Amino acid sequence: MVRLSKKLFFVVFCLVALLAVGCESNDGAAEKAGEKLDQSAEKVKEDLSTAGEKIKDAADNVGDKLDNDGVAEKAGEKIDEAVEKVKKATKTE
Repeated sequence: MVRLSKKLFFVVFCLVALLAVGCESNDGAAEKAGEKLDQSAEKVKEDLSTAGEKIKDAADNVGDKLDNDGVAEKAGEKIDEAVEKVKKATKTE
């Protein structure tokens, strides 16, 4: 019986030792590839965020141009001038 216990203890000890060695934290090729994919995905996310901000800024700039010196503004000024000319021309003295 003692002999069986010693053998069982030896087998369990060997299995634990193998598991400990097998769980070593050496990164394999798949782990390294996964980390690179994660890093690439994070970079793409950051780049898209930056691009989105630049697009928003450009759209705001275009909106400001249209509001301040845009075609609609100039057309409105021309219409106002034309209305004033018509008023002066049709004004009876």
